[in-house]
Amino acid sequence: MFIIWGTRPLTKNFGTTSQALTCRHCNNTSYFNIVSHKIWFTLYFIPIFPIEIERKIECPICEYGYSVKKEQFREILKEEGIGV
Repeated sequence: MFIIWGTRPLTKNFGTTSQALTCRHCNNTSYFNIVSHKIWFTLYFIPIFPIEIERKIECPICEYGYSVKKEQFREILKEEGIGV
């Protein structure tokens, strides 16, 4: 019997910021995406549990992002009126 296991990245987009921000990487001004990147442990290609979670505010043009802590991420979502 074979056990098939591995990892799988999943990204969830929560929307955009209500204020336009300037990206430090590409110097464009736009509404940034609020995203969560998770790496999942998979068993037979089924995601079982997250191994790594990264919460970011991401430039939609160059996809450069600023990592934020869990508390800051929840605060941003609350300010933007986005329910989790």
